Amino acid sequence: MRIYALELKSFKNIYMFEKSMEQAAGYGRQMGLKEIFFLVFVELTEEEAKPLEKEIEKNGTKVIAIPIAIL
Repeated sequence: MRIYALELKSFKNIYMFEKSMEQAAGYGRQMGLKEIFFLVFVELTEEEAKPLEKEIEKNGTKVIAIPIAIL
């Protein structure tokens, strides 16, 4: 069996986005996962949201950010 985890947030600003990525890494680590997906809802066009597509690794847990454009 494979376990997946999702962290969902609404985009407020880049500072909160970065903090939320770190928070998601912490959740993944607590659950013993090597990766967690961070879905962030943004009031931007797909093109404007593209720079928010990123991955970070923190303490052995990879966070994969996927912006969801709602415009």
